[in-house]
Amino acid sequence: MPQDLNLHLRLSIWETLKFYGYLFGMDDALLRKRADELIKFLQLPPESRNIEDLSGGQQRRCSLAVALLHDPDLLILDEPTVGLDPVLSKSIWDRLVEMADAGKTILITTHYIEEARQAHIIGLMREGVLLAEESPQALMEKRNCDSLETAFLQLSQLQEYNTQKSTEPKAYPVGPRPPVTIEQDTWFKPRRFKAQVMKNVFLLKREKIFVAFVFLLPIVQMTLFNTAIGQDPKNLPFGLVSYDSPNGFEDCTRGNYKGCLLDSNYNYSIACKYRDHLIRRDFSVREYKSLEDARSKLWHNNIWGVIFFNENFTRALGERIDKRNRLDDETIDMSIMDSWIDLSNQYIGNMVKHSVTLGTIDFVHDVLKDCNISEKLFDVPITYETPVYGSMIPKFTHFASVAMLALCAFYLPTILTASLMITEKMGGLIERIMVAGVTFMEMTTSMLLVQCVVMLIQNILSLIVMYGLFDNPMIGNYFTLFTVINLLGIGGMFFGILIGVGCSTYYMAAYFGTASNIMLVFICGLAWPVEGAHYLLRYVSWMFPLTLTTQGLRGMTARGWPILHPTVLAGLGSILVWIGLFLLFVLILIKSEKGSWISAK
Repeated sequence: MPQDLNLHLRLSIWETLKFYGYLFGMDDALLRKRADELIKFLQLPPESRNIEDLSGGQQRRCSLAVALLHDPDLLILDEPTVGLDPVLSKSIWDRLVEMADAGKTILITTHYIEEARQAHIIGLMREGVLLAEESPQALMEKRNCDSLETAFLQLSQLQEYNTQKSTEPKAYPVGPRPPVTIEQDTWFKPRRFKAQVMKNVFLLKREKIFVAFVFLLPIVQMTLFNTAIGQDPKNLPFGLVSYDSPNGFEDCTRGNYKGCLLDSNYNYSIACKYRDHLIRRDFSVREYKSLEDARSKLWHNNIWGVIFFNENFTRALGERIDKRNRLDDETIDMSIMDSWIDLSNQYIGNMVKHSVTLGTIDFVHDVLKDCNISEKLFDVPITYETPVYGSMIPKFTHFASVAMLALCAFYLPTILTASLMITEKMGGLIERIMVAGVTFMEMTTSMLLVQCVVMLIQNILSLIVMYGLFDNPMIGNYFTLFTVINLLGIGGMFFGILIGVGCSTYYMAAYFGTASNIMLVFICGLAWPVEGAHYLLRYVSWMFPLTLTTQGLRGMTARGWPILHPTVLAGLGSILVWIGLFLLFVLILIKSEKGSWISAK
């Protein structure tokens, strides 16, 4: 029984006793009997009460119950009666004396010297030095005093006197180490594994809000990604200035600019038709009287671009179409629209240029169609056939959807595993269950088992949202895709174990997890293609956990590659190698840190 509580606060009294009873190999009947006896003897509240809802004294009594539960031959107690009322404290000491008389070995540390009178042997320690070790009665007789406090005071004064006379530290002989009597070859016991799994299930049942958050998180992330990322901006303000008619766009009433501009009775500005094509491209068209006014709005970021129609633009365009090879330079220049675009935002600027270009091509085709002239006459001399993979109008969402899926599959288990390990470490829980015999293998495998169930549900929900609710490309096999992202999740769990073993605080784990997350997003081609990175990064990016796996996932979803495709196999091999590396790093930390990973202290 440590001085700190070192119990799972979210478990009830009965769940706590059941957990440790299973760790100690007790059967259900004996466990039930011992639990009832200890609850009555230690005057604990109803067994359904959570540990966190108990008073400090009740929590310490519950901790003592855990220590007494399996009737151990060796009992080590650190200040077991602190905070308890005198009557209960005396009752506990009486029980300890009975256990000692029955052949038990009990080692107690306490600051209350007088309550140690009931011990068979007492050791007085000060500043790391053992001043005396004998029975309380013999000690008081030797010091010729009637209280242990007086004896301790005399010994302390004698220590001070000897220290002032000599600064040399006193050497104490070290005897031979006693033989190890702990059971050997116990790296994995099914009963302890079962107890750990049961405890994790109990905790999940207690944390209903947390569990709901864990399952809702992938749904929210995938939904926000598909609704906020990768969609082309809509209703961008765009300016038009036309000197082609006296009143600009005021004369553009619907129907008065239809027909062929080559007809002799066509007296309207063709700029009106162009305005309609921009509106179809989801631009919010704003009309200005002067070019200076429009460019001023562009300068102040009120619009993303402006197009200017010269005087006689309609006539010059008609001559360009009609005469073609018999044009002078002035007529050609008059039939060209001038455009200024804000390119400070690369994506929006290029999107505006692309939309304006496509809108202009559609506009020219529309004009030629009205005049019964083949559209191919003024078309770009290339035809894009049906794409081998993908669609004619690709979206950034389609590129990034797999990256988002891989990132969530890897990092959600990482965060959950690391947080659980840090929580148990900071609460001293790992330390206490290790004393109870639990091995690292049992603790991690039980955690991985429960985490796998959570991960499977999370990944199913992610796939449903990503490919069921939203239109992302998926022409491969769903079972193969599900298998690969679950393998990524297992890699994330081992990475979370590495963070939990290597970090001693939530802050350190948060910094390490956040930094690695950002690094992988940038280096592994998740936010932008690896081909666009600096050449030095391109050479090393394939070494990181998510690069090859994400490339394989893209091939599976957008190209229909099977699992035996070399790129997909390379992705599988990459994450398997990283799982092995994470496990190796964990083992190295455990060996080098010499047990410091067990406790945050």
